[in-house]
Amino acid sequence: MADFRKMFFVLAAVVMIMAIPASAQISCTAFVANQPTLRQEGITEPAGDVILTCSVGSSGLLGSQTGPQTLSLYVGGTSITSRQLYSGTSAPASIPTEAALLVDDCVTNSGTGLYGGACTNTAAANVGTPTQGFLQNGALVFSGFAFPSNVVAGSQIQLRLTNIRVNANSVASGTFITGTVLGTFPIQNQSGLVLGVAQSSLSVSVTSPPTSFTQCNSTPTNGSTVTSLTVKELVQTAFKSPASTTTNTTPSGWYQNNVNTESQTIFTGIGGLPPTSGVPTPWSDGINATPGQADSSTRIRINFSNIPAGVTLTLPVTIGSGTSTATATTSGDVGSFSMATGPISLTSSGSVTYQVTGQSGSAIDSYTVPVSVLYTYTPPSTPAVGTILVSATYAPTSAEVTVLNPSFGIPRFADTSVLTPIFTIAACQTDLLFTFLTNQAGFDTGFEIANTSSDPFGTSAQNGTCSLNWYGSGPAAGTATTTPSIAAGTAYTNLVSTAAAGFQGYMIAVCNFQFGHGFAFISDGYGQPGRGLSQGYLASVIPTPGVQAAAPTAAVRNATDSSKTSSNGAGEGLNQ
Repeated sequence: MADFRKMFFVLAAVVMIMAIPASAQISCTAFVANQPTLRQEGITEPAGDVILTCSVGSSGLLGSQTGPQTLSLYVGGTSITSRQLYSGTSAPASIPTEAALLVDDCVTNSGTGLYGGACTNTAAANVGTPTQGFLQNGALVFSGFAFPSNVVAGSQIQLRLTNIRVNANSVASGTFITGTVLGTFPIQNQSGLVLGVAQSSLSVSVTSPPTSFTQCNSTPTNGSTVTSLTVKELVQTAFKSPASTTTNTTPSGWYQNNVNTESQTIFTGIGGLPPTSGVPTPWSDGINATPGQADSSTRIRINFSNIPAGVTLTLPVTIGSGTSTATATTSGDVGSFSMATGPISLTSSGSVTYQVTGQSGSAIDSYTVPVSVLYTYTPPSTPAVGTILVSATYAPTSAEVTVLNPSFGIPRFADTSVLTPIFTIAACQTDLLFTFLTNQAGFDTGFEIANTSSDPFGTSAQNGTCSLNWYGSGPAAGTATTTPSIAAGTAYTNLVSTAAAGFQGYMIAVCNFQFGHGFAFISDGYGQPGRGLSQGYLASVIPTPGVQAAAPTAAVRNATDSSKTSSNGAGEGLNQ
């Protein structure tokens, strides 16, 4: 139904244009002053200014173009998201916005326009005052403006549509967003106007595999700093600085070279308007906003989750690359900027929102984010083991700001965050493989597990139990038994006939301490008449899943010991 209404509106305007008398003396050609790169993650992306250059006929008369005129902009494939200047719980049929139409770039009825047109012409209503755009059936409609009546034959008049924002997130990356203009006067090149191209603009990467820490090895007192998180722009204008109040007051200034801000044309304090004026008279503004002024420069929220108990993450207040910097704000995603003080600490979960406070504009900016991990080992299980996840997105997101409460929300983005492992706190663990144990056909096996975390080298002593996992045949197959706690510097010994009577197969011992080693001795009854077969072997040490594994969240056994960088790391990497 909404699409039908939009099409009906466009068709009605076309019929209106066809009814214009042939005596018209104004002929306009439409084009887009700039075609910016629109962040595909953005919902309120600043589109290019639409310009209509209008030529006055040789007679100097306006013909049928005297009096109030109407110009409409329709954007195909997505929605217009210029700030809506109304309050309440339901939108009016005709929604006032921050979008503006200027005649000869005049902003008041005093001074001279861009093309020499007199802004003091009182005979033409609203020539100098920006005309407010209203959203009607999805199109921006500018009604009631007039061409100057004292024009010179053969001269030009310029119409500019500015403060146009569009939802680039509703189209695929690489899509050109186009518009069509319709008016009560002849317009050439009125359709297919490229307002910008949507491009993916934010990259978030983490070094793989994630950095791994072991539970029983405390970090230094000031933490262990890791720089495996990188936030990078994919187009050079993605990270935008605060608005320049000197440049952005010029109608065509917001998109000029080396100007890269979230704001567009700001009317406050220019052309005779009071410095604190919210909107030009007689605009409608139910939220006391300033047209064209963004709420903040680009913000990036970095999220952390699943931080194990006993672990504290610390991030710096400022991150940056070269001439580009971003500073943490204590006000979150939608508040006014308030610089954080001191290092920022997170436990359990949390986020840090950084605001761009300086950007290069001509280079791809890349922020490497140093994260400090701090914990003290307290036996038996502090800190807890687990994998810390990180994600990042532009902020604020649409979930945080609604159209019906638009005090904040320019810019506004879709949440594109994807949780990725960044750190792993792995258990202090040794995994031992006993490849053959038996208590069948008259054989028995003795096995031993030594806790060698006590040594002459200053290693921290660790105590813990071992989970014995039995795989093979016999009553114990497919089950697990647990040893008593094995103190550092001692060994646990047992017989298969006692621990898993009637078993034959292999056993994996998962011990809650490092530096565990094992030995097994198979015998058919040594010392008994007619017997004397025996064999001993050392248990193999299996690389602990989650420490060397590339995907620690899967807690899987790794076929390649990725802790080794040489070609010798191929295979399971069993070692003693």
